[in-house]
Amino acid sequence: MSSYLLDAADHFYSAVTLIIMPLDLDDDLVEGDPENLGEDWGWAFERAPKWGISPGRSRLGRLHLTGSVRLFPGDGQHRLLSCFAAMQTDPNIGVEQIPVVLLPFTGFEQVRQLFADLNLNARPVSKTIGYDFDSRDPEALLAKAVADSVDLFKGRVNKRNGRLPGDSVITLNTIVKGDFEIVTALGKIDEGLHEQVAPPSRAAVASARNRLFDGDLDVLTERVCRVWDVVVRCFRDEWDCVLRNEPTSSKLSPAALLRQDYLFPHGLAMQGLAMAAGEVMCLWGDDWQLRFEKAVASFDWRRESPDWFGTAVVTGPNGPRINNTGAAVKDLARTVAARA
Repeated sequence: MSSYLLDAADHFYSAVTLIIMPLDLDDDLVEGDPENLGEDWGWAFERAPKWGISPGRSRLGRLHLTGSVRLFPGDGQHRLLSCFAAMQTDPNIGVEQIPVVLLPFTGFEQVRQLFADLNLNARPVSKTIGYDFDSRDPEALLAKAVADSVDLFKGRVNKRNGRLPGDSVITLNTIVKGDFEIVTALGKIDEGLHEQVAPPSRAAVASARNRLFDGDLDVLTERVCRVWDVVVRCFRDEWDCVLRNEPTSSKLSPAALLRQDYLFPHGLAMQGLAMAAGEVMCLWGDDWQLRFEKAVASFDWRRESPDWFGTAVVTGPNGPRINNTGAAVKDLARTVAARA
């Protein structure tokens, strides 16, 4: 990016967002209304007359900052770093101007939400980190609540990207997708849509699902966690080494070793199993758990199993690989649900 500034005569950057924060910010800081924080934090806005409007009503003015505040880049960190790098090569870049949005700090949650909002459609920020930083989206809130409630997930959810490093057993994005399928099934059941002879319309399904997302988060979390617990329990013996954090003879973690040998610990399978659980719930009502567990147990979940070759596992340039596609997720779900 610094080379772009140096080489392109018509270079430009979109606005960077800076948050006005106290220099000695710590975790004990009392968060609050920006209107009441400026005087104590060393910044103040002096309103100026505009086209005959009195100073008290003008939205134009001068912002005064002292050395007791710092400007934290809430968005545009890479652009700022490229500016610094370009100025080291050509100091004349220092006279260039870029737009800046200044926001008063009102709390740590504000900073995280700001990042989520500004990077909603940006790249390369992953969906996982976007969900983690989001404090409004009910799907994100549910996923984070589930991540903190299901025993297997506690402390083992990757909230930064779509990979599964180290001891991670699932990504936040996979939980969001699995939750979506579970909540969809719960919505159908609550509204009686699963009992209709004709398939319900997409609008009816979406309406039933949204009513749950708009309702009590704690109640919904408990219902969704019960389904995830059943999914995890289908492989209780295999997951036990992860829960007890047993040492391994290799450099790989217990979770990584499971992914090396089995299909079920991968995101594709976890999402597909959540989808299958939803389908079985709609089909069999109160008997769904037993039927679901028997169906799952009837498959060979090793990666080299012929049960999954050609769908969830395909041939890659270096041998068999996990087929992380939406079609493979749906195929796995249908295959499991069909045996229930």
